[in-house]
Amino acid sequence: MKVLYGILLVLFLVGCSYQTPVNNNDNNNIDDNNVVDNDMDDNNTVDDNVNEIKVTIIRNDLVSPWGIDELPDGSLLITQRKGQLLRLDGEQLIEIEADFSMVQVAGQGGLLDVLVDRDFEDTGYVLFTIAQNTGNTALLRARLTEDNQLEDLEIIYRTLPEFASDNHFGSRVVMDTEGNLFMSTGDRQVTSNRYRAQQLDNGHGKVLHMTKDGEPVQGS
Repeated sequence: MKVLYGILLVLFLVGCSYQTPVNNNDNNNIDDNNVVDNDMDDNNTVDDNVNEIKVTIIRNDLVSPWGIDELPDGSLLITQRKGQLLRLDGEQLIEIEADFSMVQVAGQGGLLDVLVDRDFEDTGYVLFTIAQNTGNTALLRARLTEDNQLEDLEIIYRTLPEFASDNHFGSRVVMDTEGNLFMSTGDRQVTSNRYRAQQLDNGHGKVLHMTKDGEPVQGS
């Protein structure tokens, strides 16, 4: 078998070493029509302003802003990682009254993403992802009242097992076309926990598909 490998290797090298001779005279047969004209017409120059991105700063006094979503009335809900939920209505910045005492504000942890329920006008629901002080990434749901308070705050999903780390909580939450949720979670950074991202018996390092009640979507 080794002899066969040796023969094949020799044939391969011989094949690689064979090259078609180059006819130097071919360089003299270039069609003038294929020559690139460097004297471009000014009308062909690229307009640098065509794809210009205009940036408008509407607030510069936020502290560690993390998530943002729009309410039906056009105002914006903004999370600040250290545990504040703000509502930007025109130029007015309002702090929403909420009990986020379960939020772990350390390292990369805190109050993270925010998502306004597509059916907000009927349900009043707003969802949040947080780093929970028990060592989890959690998904919260609450009702936002007209007087800017959060009521009926509840945890509808939390990653298990609990794991002590201040980093890589994730987390984003979005709604699909069926009204269900996709939520991402982090691997918690620590080497001893990262392997869990490749296993299906835990909530670390995953993209989770769930209902608005935190239950698995059928077929996920």
